[in-house]
Amino acid sequence: MTTKKCYICGDFESKLFRCKFDSFEWVFLCQSCLSKVKKSHKESYRYGGTWKIKK
Repeated sequence: MTTKKCYICGDFESKLFRCKFDSFEWVFLCQSCLSKVKKSHKESYRYGGTWKIKK
């Protein structure tokens, strides 16, 4: 199985969320980091989809 790394905390996860904030390029975030980004970047946050390991 392949995992991906969270852009902020660096943890490898089987489910990540693609988003953009503060004019960054698209990045993948874990659930925990996504919650923090959504709260602190309300104006610039954009959701771009969910990435999951295929079973």
